[in-house]
Amino acid sequence: MLFEEVRRCSLGEGKGWGVPHLYLDYSSNITQSVDFRALFQEIHAAFVEVDGVPINNCKSRAVRRDDFYIGDGQEDHAFVHLQVSALAGRSPDTKTALNQALLSLLEKHYRASLSRLRLQLSVEFRDLERTSYAKVPRGTLT
Repeated sequence: MLFEEVRRCSLGEGKGWGVPHLYLDYSSNITQSVDFRALFQEIHAAFVEVDGVPINNCKSRAVRRDDFYIGDGQEDHAFVHLQVSALAGRSPDTKTALNQALLSLLEKHYRASLSRLRLQLSVEFRDLERTSYAKVPRGTLT
């Protein structure tokens, strides 16, 4: 299974962690059709399988960036950046393993653009401190 190695890194941690907010930014010169629903379903499944996150706590969105400049400005430079914001507490190894699993999913879904453009894919994991995050309905932070 794709996430089995990642699961081994996270055993004993993170079970029940909630709140993943996923922000996918991509440059407008990526013209391939991306099924964001399918991509987000796979990303959410990775969090459930790897980290025990309740699936209904996963929230994803994609934003096309029309105004961007990469490197020397050549028109074939492109980017996809996935920022993950989740409650703090995961080990560095677990975050690294999750990042790698998510990066693999981006590679899968952007395969056509990777062969056509100088596309940079990246994943960033940000910790949210429990004291700085609030949610309604109350009591749903696990």
